[in-house]
Amino acid sequence: MPGMHPLDRSETGLHTLDLMMPFYGDPALFRLAVQSVLDQDDPRWRLVVIDDLYPETGPGEWVIGLDEPRITYIRNEVNLGVSGNFRKCTELATAEFTTIVGCDDLLRPNYVSRIHQAPGRFSRRRFRAAGRERHGRVGSRHVAARRPGQGLVSPERRRGHRALR
Repeated sequence: MPGMHPLDRSETGLHTLDLMMPFYGDPALFRLAVQSVLDQDDPRWRLVVIDDLYPETGPGEWVIGLDEPRITYIRNEVNLGVSGNFRKCTELATAEFTTIVGCDDLLRPNYVSRIHQAPGRFSRRRFRAAGRERHGRVGSRHVAARRPGQGLVSPERRRGHRALR
């Protein structure tokens, strides 16, 4: 589509959720995190992996090799650090809703469908962190505990990432 930002393109044109994944970490956990996105029961997502100059190129080559049109891989030219890479994630997000997914997080298979059910309940909020599991090491899962509304950020506070309670 002419005039679209390259990151707005998806095969179906239906994505309304950007899953932004800053990457610098264990490649095995990264693969599990990406696979959890691919296993979603709702296809209305786009995954953007932003590699913060991880020393090995294997993880990036792997994700590119998936040849999934809803996945975009970007490798930073310089290491931005944790805060800088998270900030870049928020700057590149273009969808109606955005989630920053840690490269060691697993999304439950219904994560995207649950996010799409949320707008009626959380109409003023942009970011949502729910229905994910965090890995301490390969095979050890920790379910993220959330209170209602925790992890949601209003559009006015999008740049500051201030959670609404």
